[in-house]
Amino acid sequence: MGSRQAAALKSFSLRPMHGRRIHRFLMQAIMKGASVLIDLGLRVHAWRMHRFLMYAFKKAACAFRERRARLT
Repeated sequence: MGSRQAAALKSFSLRPMHGRRIHRFLMQAIMKGASVLIDLGLRVHAWRMHRFLMYAFKKAACAFRERRARLT
């Protein structure tokens, strides 16, 4: 979370509590958006990690086969 966002939240919470319901709605919206973003990020990250692992595994398998072929 950026310091600008934190400052904005702080100034918003320092205001008199006339907009309590709006504030709660805002917080819920922020939390929902954050959870959706985190979910998407994790999915993309998992997909990338999976691709990278498959690539690394293939490379290792190829190297292992080459080494074994060289030894025999």
